[in-house]
Amino acid sequence: MTADYGQAYFDNPEIWSIAAWQWCKADLICARLAAKLIPGEVITVLGVGCGNGVFANLVNPARFKVGLDLSRVALEHVTASRLQADAIGLPFMDNAFDAS
Repeated sequence: MTADYGQAYFDNPEIWSIAAWQWCKADLICARLAAKLIPGEVITVLGVGCGNGVFANLVNPARFKVGLDLSRVALEHVTASRLQADAIGLPFMDNAFDAS
């Protein structure tokens, strides 16, 4: 059974602070590895459900990247371009990004 988290949960600053994520060493290692494995021909990256940008912030700054999440609070930590939106109705044209 999955928990039903509401918007108030996702807008809780305590779960999104970068300091709170420092103990998640395995998650940080995975994010660093995934960012390095993006093929060279990928220029544009959309991070759907990016949370606080742990992955998006690690993607090479030479790439155009957008972090998308429902949580305004989480997005405050994203250093890339960011957009508060629902992943169900992405506000982009089809094939607007090389990777997502």
